[in-house]
Amino acid sequence: LVAVAQGPATLALAFVALGMANAVIQPASNGTLATAVTGRRQGAVFGIVQSAVPAATLLAGLLLSSFDDVRPWRQAMAILLVATLLPQIIVPRLPAGGPRAPRRAGGTSPLAHRGTLLALCAGGFMGSAAATTVAVFGVASGLSSGLSPAAAGGGLVLGSLCCIAGRILTSWRWGDHTPRRLLLD
Repeated sequence: LVAVAQGPATLALAFVALGMANAVIQPASNGTLATAVTGRRQGAVFGIVQSAVPAATLLAGLLLSSFDDVRPWRQAMAILLVATLLPQIIVPRLPAGGPRAPRRAGGTSPLAHRGTLLALCAGGFMGSAAATTVAVFGVASGLSSGLSPAAAGGGLVLGSLCCIAGRILTSWRWGDHTPRRLLLD
């Protein structure tokens, strides 16, 4: 959608579609991981999942560095499309009656904590927006100050690698504690 956008309005619609797909995928993947992996491995796996945004900026940096030009962005979007379709082909599907997340004990409704959930969603949205725009700002600032696309892309790659390593290592190191429902207490 981004690669074929013809103006700011269609580009914005493409990003809205991408955001909606991400909004469905993130909770589903987190729910699957919460029941499939335990202990320190669960922390590491969640760190890997939370590295999706820095991994995307890593790919953008690699493409910018390899093209060494900002003009072939439509070709870069086509390459990213192929890269995102590969896991869908490789990862096997669970059968329709596969494992489900366990039901909450005590019978409390998640709607009872709607305000907290909305606040957390809003915070996550703002955090994601900030993380994404910082990378864009860094590259745009570098390009406007005279850096070559390869140098700006290299900086984006380095920052992305640091972010990915930090998320995985931190989650692995501190992800093995006994869970507490601090939001529900």
